[in-house]
Amino acid sequence: MKRFLELATWSDMLLLFVLIGISFLPFVIFYAQQSATGERYVVITEDRQVLHDIRLADISEQRQIPIESEDGQYNVVEVSADGVVMSDANCHDQICVRSGKILAPGETIVCLPHKVIIEITAEDNADNVDVDIISSFISVKGLYYE
Repeated sequence: MKRFLELATWSDMLLLFVLIGISFLPFVIFYAQQSATGERYVVITEDRQVLHDIRLADISEQRQIPIESEDGQYNVVEVSADGVVMSDANCHDQICVRSGKILAPGETIVCLPHKVIIEITAEDNADNVDVDIISSFISVKGLYYE
């Protein structure tokens, strides 16, 4: 370390600090996009079909929403004013149940075996179909798993 400091000039140090600052830029951009101040909504989709679009401000008490498919698969979503949680599911891995409570815009719970997606959106970014870069790329290219 001492040898590096002897060889480094002030321009090297400036370049190092600029590069470190630039490395935090994506974090700042994504944080600013997800910290919307508008009304929050819970959007529940199954197999790309929107089943429920609930405004969190309208929820006064805890509400359970069962999602059942024709082949016997089910998920139970609990929606309350302080968050959304997948309380029960009969999928084999139970990742969706263990994912915990979500409340902030941009957070999601996904049950891949049942193709159920629960996400929190905000009124400010409700018009944005593409929430993040990865899902934008997949939806634009049409690379869905069938």
